[in-house]
Amino acid sequence: MTNCLVVFFGGALGGLVRLMITRAPYIGSSPWIIVGINIVGSFLLAYVGARIPESYDYSLVIKNFIGTGIIGGFTTFSTFILQINQLVSQSFLISLVYIMTSLILAYIAVLFGKKNRKQARN
Repeated sequence: MTNCLVVFFGGALGGLVRLMITRAPYIGSSPWIIVGINIVGSFLLAYVGARIPESYDYSLVIKNFIGTGIIGGFTTFSTFILQINQLVSQSFLISLVYIMTSLILAYIAVLFGKKNRKQARN
């Protein structure tokens, strides 16, 4: 039950932060803001996973709160797909650039997030 509650409250917090960013004047209306949110979320998810040791007593609860809850609520696959659909109607090429930029930069962010784990051990 604890894990359900931490995911619930973490998801509400992450979703609220995403909403506030997407409502920000000038930057929030761009579909590219979702790319940025998903890249930051990818980095944070890898970083948190690398930083919280499995042996820690509450590691699963913390990872569920931060990873599944906050970061899961902050990032958004459904908005990403919806924006791809909207961009395809405007320009197929722009939609491809949007997809590739999102995937490549998010993957690079994960690599950077994991890299910090190796440096922390030394």
